[in-house]
Amino acid sequence: MDGYFDIIEKPMDLGTIGEKLDQGSYHSLDEFRSDVHHTFENAMKYNEEQTVVHEMARVLKKKFDLDYNKMLESLDSAEHSKMGVEHDDDGEQRILLNTRPKCDTEGRCFL
Repeated sequence: MDGYFDIIEKPMDLGTIGEKLDQGSYHSLDEFRSDVHHTFENAMKYNEEQTVVHEMARVLKKKFDLDYNKMLESLDSAEHSKMGVEHDDDGEQRILLNTRPKCDTEGRCFL
């Protein structure tokens, strides 16, 4: 990608996010959310506004935010059940290492 690292100051991608999830590197849901946002924002910054990639990144970011907020609401309504989240000794949230979404035959995924 020509000039990518000249344009993008802090690279982030979904593969790196997956690795960080597998390694238990995220200590909060907000940290995870920030990396996902950064991925889509980088795609929109690097790709011009009228391109398919820019539009896909914009749509996926919006979809992620909707799903993320639904997840937070479900965690709140379940009194922060441990579905996909654990709390360390300091009370900080940590995404579980082996939490993977389950997907149905139509491609919809759920924790």
